[in-house]
Amino acid sequence: MPSFRDDHILVISPGSQVTLAQLGLPESFTPAKLRLASRMFPALEPGTWTWTKVREAREEEAEEEEEEDDDDDDEDDDDEDEEDEDMGDVYVEDEDDEEGAVWCMKEGKVVDWGCFFALLQHVHETINPTFHTPILMLCPPAFTPSDKERITQFVFEKLKAPGFVLMDIALATLWAYGLSTSTIIDVGLEKTDITPILDFAIQERARETIPGWGGESMTNHLMKLLPDLKYEEVEQLKRSPICEILHSGIPLPNATSVNTAIAAGNDKMKRAAEMDGSDLIDEEEGTMNVAAIVASGKTHEFLAKREKEKRGEAERKLPNRERETNSFWVVEKKKPGDEPPSSSAMNLDEPQSAVSVSAPKLPEEALRKQKERERRKEEKRAVAEGLPKIGEDEIRREIQVGVERFMAAECGVLQELADCIWRVISKVEDVSRRAELWESLILVGNGSKIRGFKDALLQTIQSKYIIPPSSATIFSSELPSNMSTPAATGTSTPVPQAGPSSHAGANPLLVAATTSNLPLPAMGHHGHHSSHGQTPTNIKFPRAPEYFPEWKDAGFEEAAFLGAQVAAKVLFIVDQGANGGFMTRVEYNEGGPAAIHNV
Repeated sequence: MPSFRDDHILVISPGSQVTLAQLGLPESFTPAKLRLASRMFPALEPGTWTWTKVREAREEEAEEEEEEDDDDDDEDDDDEDEEDEDMGDVYVEDEDDEEGAVWCMKEGKVVDWGCFFALLQHVHETINPTFHTPILMLCPPAFTPSDKERITQFVFEKLKAPGFVLMDIALATLWAYGLSTSTIIDVGLEKTDITPILDFAIQERARETIPGWGGESMTNHLMKLLPDLKYEEVEQLKRSPICEILHSGIPLPNATSVNTAIAAGNDKMKRAAEMDGSDLIDEEEGTMNVAAIVASGKTHEFLAKREKEKRGEAERKLPNRERETNSFWVVEKKKPGDEPPSSSAMNLDEPQSAVSVSAPKLPEEALRKQKERERRKEEKRAVAEGLPKIGEDEIRREIQVGVERFMAAECGVLQELADCIWRVISKVEDVSRRAELWESLILVGNGSKIRGFKDALLQTIQSKYIIPPSSATIFSSELPSNMSTPAATGTSTPVPQAGPSSHAGANPLLVAATTSNLPLPAMGHHGHHSSHGQTPTNIKFPRAPEYFPEWKDAGFEEAAFLGAQVAAKVLFIVDQGANGGFMTRVEYNEGGPAAIHNV
């Protein structure tokens, strides 16, 4: 078998919105270094594709092209003139224009194979690997055997890979967590895949995909609640820390609750400020010219404005879930005439222009200092709030929203996911293993990134399907023959026969169901109980691995890519094909694309 190096392995994960790729396996696995939108543009020549849109040049761009042509020699000018006559116009590449883009995948299925293969070719050319580079590619559950064969043929015949393996994205997620049994819940853009896995074996008959329920369903719901926001703004709201899904027992904040929280938090501070006069100290300058304020005749306006500023500052210090309104920042491309916004809500306006250190200042000097204060405040706030960085051609804009930011999941997505998880685990044929699947739910997918989504999903499942400890009566109807019937005490606890037990007097079925470290006792002719496999008694999410520091900050929504790196290390480097973990070029030449099913 051929031997490969860590820095030669290529990992690709195609998705409906984003395709991830990385060349080489670092010593500590990292999130994907290459992220590309899963789309291409039709090129000028029919049947070909390009990564950036090629469009007809505008009048000023055409003039610039003609000036560049004039600088070339005459022979080149003649050739370009002939090309321009053939094309009819001058064409340019526009990296910012997404109109006319073809997205090659939808709901995890390839809808345009020409575009899909062009995207893989573009990824391969962008990374530019060596000739001796094997490829591991993740595939969604929607890929059919025929799809896998087509991809295998393209990889070996077009990309010339010496080794190739297709890995199910749910199985890769399992590898990332270092588990062998789990239920993978992958929340995507327009669908959610739920996959039960027992001892690394995918339970294909039980696996389900919920079309139409994912991150997009929550986006559409928020757009209905916030009709003034654009789609891109709602998407950035979802990714911001102020978009949160609250537990069902937590009420939405309102004006009354906000006032109560502010009053409780600031009462002591106000009394202290009144006693020592610190309310007349300017935070930026250190002192305040009170005489100048009084002389201006606008004392009431100044005090009202300052009180409003203090209230706004106090409200900003409240936790997100206690604030009736909150703001987030959107980053967008600059338009002609755009300038970066300033934190005007925290600055002194015309009535407070009399504020100074000792004497009145020139308007130009005051304006310069005010802008400098605004800049420093903006920088401090950006660092404190972790605001997104912006480039030279981008602008950051603040948008304020109300309690709608807590309602993203009210479209019903949590209930749909909870019902599907129950159906999937209930269809697993090995009834005795269903409890293990309930106790190891792994939530991944960028659709689940909203703050509080995991906790809200767990609460929804527990409220609908888990057996509470007070439901002990369901166990007393199917007791083993060597146990007595419940005593006439008004309870359902059976009287034990004989034999030592640390839970004397308790129903062993109930003890096992409510104690996570005790298995269900062996019952019946086949060694396990056969009646309670469909109803969960304990539901848990396992902890994410902690030995990949780069992934702690990025989050584990894309954990499948981490698992793909782990699998690539094992298959290509450690095992080196000894156990048929990947397909070699020799095996492809002998068996053709269909041989991928033997890997």
